Amino acid sequence: MNKKLVFFFASALVVAGCAKEPQAGTTPAGPDAQETNFSLVASSDVFTKTELQGQTIVWKSEDKISVWEKGSSNSNLPFDLDEASANSPTGLFKGNLTPAADFQLLSIYPYSEAYGDDPTALSLTIPTTVDQATDINSLIGDSDFMIGRASSEDVDSETGGYKMRFQHPLAFVKFVIDGSNCVFSDATIKSLTMTANKAFVGPVTVNLEEGTVTSAATDNEGKTLVVNFPEAAKMNTEQVAWVAINPVDLSDAGCQFVLDMTNGQKVTFTVNPNTMNGQA
Repeated sequence: MNKKLVFFFASALVVAGCAKEPQAGTTPAGPDAQETNFSLVASSDVFTKTELQGQTIVWKSEDKISVWEKGSSNSNLPFDLDEASANSPTGLFKGNLTPAADFQLLSIYPYSEAYGDDPTALSLTIPTTVDQATDINSLIGDSDFMIGRASSEDVDSETGGYKMRFQHPLAFVKFVIDGSNCVFSDATIKSLTMTANKAFVGPVTVNLEEGTVTSAATDNEGKTLVVNFPEAAKMNTEQVAWVAINPVDLSDAGCQFVLDMTNGQKVTFTVNPNTMNGQA
């Protein structure tokens, strides 16, 4: 007798402790000083959630972060990764900034010139259509983003710089599809579609001061996520797909999953997932 198709839906909550943790280099001058070169040393610890298998975030070549100084005209400044820091969990970012003696810095990764001057109302979009991602690290800076903050009081005793702690405001969700012993075992997966009656992807507003992500979706926006699979995604081999979503409460949200195969076969699942809440 053929076994049933195994469809595993696991929510891995957001990880704040996996922070990319920067410290800044030069001691800042006073508010009347000329613009100077200011560096942020961004380091990353391993993920704190066992569901994420202790993977370490590493900075990629040409990475940039956006930096704002709270209460200042220093807005959305680009800080570039030193090429020598690529492929390392410790990254040196450099940019032009002369903060006040007592400062608070807010940041988001990756950089975008479209963010504007107001760090309390950044407009971003959590993708509604993605390709299969088997490695969670591939989401960082693509489907996922990180937010961070630092202040003049966060002095690093070893370097004399300043620590900027980043966190992931989104939730990571892992899909595992195993059809090795079912009637669909010879099929090829085309896509997996997740729907709910509450927005969990799509346009959002990010407040860096409060560390919050609020849905900006209207009508039916943000209620459908499509994961596309390559031609090699056979049902007779376990398929893993990681996605990033807004960590809203999806219990009793009518969540439904439709698995489409290239031969036209279709499997529909209706589930009631547990609450997905971010952790500070």
